[in-house]
Amino acid sequence: MAIVKNNFRVSRSGEDTSPGTASSSTEDDDEALRTVSEEEQEEDSSGSDDWSDLDSGMESDELDLSELGDAMTELCQVGNQSCSIPLELYDLPDLGSVLSLDTWNETLTEEERFVLSANLPDMDQETFALTLHELFSGKNFHFRSPLITLFERLKGGLCDPRMVLYRGV
Repeated sequence: MAIVKNNFRVSRSGEDTSPGTASSSTEDDDEALRTVSEEEQEEDSSGSDDWSDLDSGMESDELDLSELGDAMTELCQVGNQSCSIPLELYDLPDLGSVLSLDTWNETLTEEERFVLSANLPDMDQETFALTLHELFSGKNFHFRSPLITLFERLKGGLCDPRMVLYRGV
């Protein structure tokens, strides 16, 4: 049994230990290594065309968003909440015509308003009314209106579930 390292052959049987000398067993070992490495290179070169067929590991390769939403809608994700958005929404200049105090007071039922208000922090009735008024009239909260920011993200494609997944938002 021989140990080969840095062209020095060290033998347990006391044979020649000078650099660059090799017996036929070392040549056989080198030939076997060359054959294995050539086979690996052939596998690598033939397998490199198939890399696009591999799963990314994020389980998004099987995701077909068209199966998840209704016709003429787009699946959107904000935070960990997902919903279907009608495509006509993108034709609007802003969300003010859809998300307004009139919509809140006249279109939504008492139960729907209660469910939506559960997402807001606890506050007294006066602060709640003021917050809703400022929110729906497009006032700035911490330098920006949340409705304008949301609409820009929707139109920019940043609420697409795949984009949210890849960005890690």
